[in-house]
Amino acid sequence: MKRSLLKFLAVGFLVSLSIASFSCSSDDSKNEIITKKESGAKILSNHVWITSKIVDNKGNDISLDIMPGAMYAGYAYYNTNGTFRIVDFNDGHKMFGLWSLTDNDSKRNLKAYNSKNEIAFERSVDIIELNNKKFTYSIADVNSPDIIYSVEHIPVTNHPEPNTPAEILSSVEWKTTKVLDITNGIDKAIELDRTVPPASNFSGDAYYINNSGRAYFPKNKDNKYVNGSFLITAYGDKSAVRSQGDWYVSLDGKTRTLIGRAADGSITFERTVDIFELTNDKFTYDIQVEQTLLRVEHEPIN
Repeated sequence: MKRSLLKFLAVGFLVSLSIASFSCSSDDSKNEIITKKESGAKILSNHVWITSKIVDNKGNDISLDIMPGAMYAGYAYYNTNGTFRIVDFNDGHKMFGLWSLTDNDSKRNLKAYNSKNEIAFERSVDIIELNNKKFTYSIADVNSPDIIYSVEHIPVTNHPEPNTPAEILSSVEWKTTKVLDITNGIDKAIELDRTVPPASNFSGDAYYINNSGRAYFPKNKDNKYVNGSFLITAYGDKSAVRSQGDWYVSLDGKTRTLIGRAADGSITFERTVDIFELTNDKFTYDIQVEQTLLRVEHEPIN
């Protein structure tokens, strides 16, 4: 009898240990799963996303190269600081601003900004799928709200964010190569003598120093948007300074602003011009001088 009782107790003890072990193992697995779960914001900001497919609610594949599909197609960069930037498949500017996820990661919200860093529009879309392999949202057609698009993205590892316009401008030392009077149109443009006004006022060598890196909304102590400092000199003579101060290029690459400063730091002028072209090989802007519209072209010094 005693032997049977001892055997029964021993078996019971082993069963209890097995249950306890299974329970702990199960709890550990749950904890491991919880630990590994990523937030939607982390997933979105961990990857560079490329638009891979757009389908409407009738099952039609929408081209990514022409409107309306092209409106939603490109590369998207969601930064951990809450800023975002979207470019087209050729790295051309599309939009930039602030982003967030709300409603338990079921909605993606964008605040897109213009050249003046003012909110141009706000957009909230429903997220259909978001994981490390796919990001898909739905959005209504801007002209026909009954048409709904599912916009699908996949992560890529071979397309880092392209340089910002500020990074491009500051990576080159520039010289003015041509000043045109385009008041009557580019087809009737007149090349001006760069040794006399008004062309001489915008001619010389230009140096842009970037002190803000890739910041989207850099500001100085005066709360003005500033990328860094600039120096404009006579041709070939960096000591012959014509103007100096602070500069800023909008993230959409549409405007360049100069804040001229005297030796004591006081502001002597502020000027914003429209950028016509900005690449590593050419920088061109348009500026209105009284009744004359000038187009000022630059190329690298070396």
